[in-house]
Amino acid sequence: MKSNCRPYLIGENGNPTALERVPLKGSEISEGFLQGILDRNPALLPVSRFGSGFGPLTSLGREIMNIDNLFITPTGRLTVVETKLWRNPQATRHVLAQMLDYASRLSSLSYEEFEQRCQAANQSALSSNSNLYQLVYNAFPEEVPDEAEFVDQVQRGLKNGRFLLLVVGDGIREGLEQVLDALHRQSRLHFTFGLVELQLYEYPGGNEKLAIPQVVAHSTEIERAVVTVRGAESVDVQVEVRSGPDEKAPRLTEREFLESIEHTDNRRFAERIFDWARENASIHVVAKSAAIRVPFSTTRNGLIIMRIFRSGRVYVTPPKLQPTLRNAGVQHNLALEIAERLKDLFPRVELRQSEDSVIKSMRAEQLLKKVDDVVAVYQAAAERAREIDPDPGADAIIDASSEDDENSDFDE
Repeated sequence: MKSNCRPYLIGENGNPTALERVPLKGSEISEGFLQGILDRNPALLPVSRFGSGFGPLTSLGREIMNIDNLFITPTGRLTVVETKLWRNPQATRHVLAQMLDYASRLSSLSYEEFEQRCQAANQSALSSNSNLYQLVYNAFPEEVPDEAEFVDQVQRGLKNGRFLLLVVGDGIREGLEQVLDALHRQSRLHFTFGLVELQLYEYPGGNEKLAIPQVVAHSTEIERAVVTVRGAESVDVQVEVRSGPDEKAPRLTEREFLESIEHTDNRRFAERIFDWARENASIHVVAKSAAIRVPFSTTRNGLIIMRIFRSGRVYVTPPKLQPTLRNAGVQHNLALEIAERLKDLFPRVELRQSEDSVIKSMRAEQLLKKVDDVVAVYQAAAERAREIDPDPGADAIIDASSEDDENSDFDE
């Protein structure tokens, strides 16, 4: 249970002065007041608690497409903020529906349309003569990429709907936490949700205020959502939250997986491997990774020779490659063969010859530097798999023991 204690200001003489909590219910404090504080001070939002990719923030303004506060990072990720003081009882699902409505509307826009919406808002940081890229560049010149890459990243983020949705208020109702908990267990959303409580304190007799933001709850990154808007208002959005231990998330498509990879070099490597695999192997995408498989008669979906994570980590010798071969009665050490070829390309790679995963993992951006040679390594591995297949002309045998457990060894 959350319990807040009064903060004290320690003076130079070492004497403490208790700060008074500012109740967010009088005429002095309004939702507009909170929106103004956040607009001028984006650093108050503890976005790093939700993931390194959500900061730092530049404010795009207030009341853009009716969104209380809208922020963007140098890499083009959006944070949507709804401020709530909870003066009047509200259905918590209505608040959630409102946020999903905002996300749904944003995800329908192109980069040009999004920029125009920002310019047209009355309380926008942009004017009709300024553009989105210049605003972010002025705030973070060392962190923003070139304009073409920035536009591409914003467009991709809009299309995928990979937003941070924050409800910020003076006190988060328990019911909203429960709804969020259900969303945390629902594995087909594209958004990350967060609940932030912003407490304000003041020095007795003074005008300055102390702001203490606290993360009340948040979801892990969830993959996808389909939001049905039945009318023009947020109240027309119907949100059905379902969860259960037996529910499984639908597969991401190859395109969705590639678009979900934020780092450009990581994505370029995955794209190159996918291009090769479409001709020479198969691609099996799950929530956080994609397995590259080659045909093998004793397994249902093929032999996994590589697994690529959205984070950029790559299993170049997957842990279950050798156990699968042993279960099929094949003595050839294909994992070691792959590893030795990779070590020729990358001498600093450490081999663990006594373990099934001969190389623990490598980074996609490292592999990209010699990607054509890496592809040649796996082309040779695919050909070797055909040579050592116990019955290459047979139909695949469904053998659950040789299948990879996608929820244990592989997903980060």
